[in-house]
Amino acid sequence: MRLSHSGEKTLQTKVDVKNNGSISEQVYTDIARFIDVKSNYFSITAKGEVNQSQKIINAVVMRQNNKAKIIYWRVE
Repeated sequence: MRLSHSGEKTLQTKVDVKNNGSISEQVYTDIARFIDVKSNYFSITAKGEVNQSQKIINAVVMRQNNKAKIIYWRVE
């Protein structure tokens, strides 16, 4: 099985919101106390390949009591 990352930048800290260039220093200062980068919902894309056949599964999971609960999944 091969896993790959989508290449999208993830927000690891609140400062990353400011550093991505989409808001000014002043706007960041005004909203910093209201924002966070934590989440209980995650999107997962998995790709499986055997010989010439492949399937992609997209899922949305929710973190609940230290477990992941599948909210939605689809096979492409």
